[in-house]
Amino acid sequence: MTRAMLSVQGSSKAALLGEATVNLAEYADALKPSAVTLPLKGSPGALLHVSITISALSSPPLPRIP
Repeated sequence: MTRAMLSVQGSSKAALLGEATVNLAEYADALKPSAVTLPLKGSPGALLHVSITISALSSPPLPRIP
């Protein structure tokens, strides 16, 4: 599961909008980008629209940093 906390910036006040959770394993085999709408916990009626894309299917893993 991946959790994201969203905040508003650029106004005179910064504020936390809410939190969304998505299970990225559900999209691991997706061949095309998936549009997902997630409700924000803490902000009734607020929705987060995201696109989930696998961007490097055949790339070698990144080297580990000691």
